[in-house]
Amino acid sequence: MEITNSKKLVCITGNVWTGSRDAPRRLLVNHGFVRPTWFTTRQHITDAEYRHIPEAAFHLARMNGEILASMDYHGDFMGIMHSDLALALDSAEIGALVVGPQEIAAQIAAKEARAILFTFKDSAMERSRLLDDAERNGQLHRIDVDMLQPGAWNDAYHQILKVIGL
Repeated sequence: MEITNSKKLVCITGNVWTGSRDAPRRLLVNHGFVRPTWFTTRQHITDAEYRHIPEAAFHLARMNGEILASMDYHGDFMGIMHSDLALALDSAEIGALVVGPQEIAAQIAAKEARAILFTFKDSAMERSRLLDDAERNGQLHRIDVDMLQPGAWNDAYHQILKVIGL
């Protein structure tokens, strides 16, 4: 898959709850990003759109190189297909936004050199070792978020916009 010069691929991960209405993931979607559909063989773990696929279809897709990123979550396989990311990029004004576990973000960064990753952490939290390669490649940006601080999400959102050049 080729990401055109005009499109962005942004991944958000971390251990800080991002469900509020002013969380950057919601603001980025309002700004012109599209979140790709995820696949699952059983259950959902994020608020993304999901489609169910049989486990045999997952293994076949993985064997055929159709899976961009996936993980095993308590015996359930979930992730994103190359085709679903391509569809999100094609339909987006600015780019695709993947919000999910660090395992998924790390795999996307390894396969897509233009991916930009943001990890939201409380200042006392350590970053996952899964993101070491993305950090070495200059793809990872840590944003310390103090949820008790008024305007914390607004600050994080503006940091993201600055990094991605918007």
